[in-house]
Amino acid sequence: MKGRRGHRTLLIVLQSMLGMEVTIELKTEHVLVGTVEEVTEGMDVRLSHVRQVGPSGRVLEFDELYVMGKMILYVHIPDRVNINAHMKDYVHMVERNKKMYKRAVRKPTANPS
Repeated sequence: MKGRRGHRTLLIVLQSMLGMEVTIELKTEHVLVGTVEEVTEGMDVRLSHVRQVGPSGRVLEFDELYVMGKMILYVHIPDRVNINAHMKDYVHMVERNKKMYKRAVRKPTANPS
């Protein structure tokens, strides 16, 4: 997650919301309300239990929907989320998991000859 530019904050915010219901406004003026199931490095989002409201007010429901990151205009963070605490907890969890699952580097053994 952390590269040359450090943590990509919006990407991390979206990834930290796995399993949460969010509202996403699209550039097409559609609004999506659904549960975040997956977020890719390109900020593409897979939602489940989605309600889509079109510009005319027409409502459609989908079991699952894939949204390309370049189509996202706004992501509304639920009011119940304290974003500062949420982000600290998420980044801490990611760093802890990195350490936990890091491969051990083998040290060269001395040649007994």
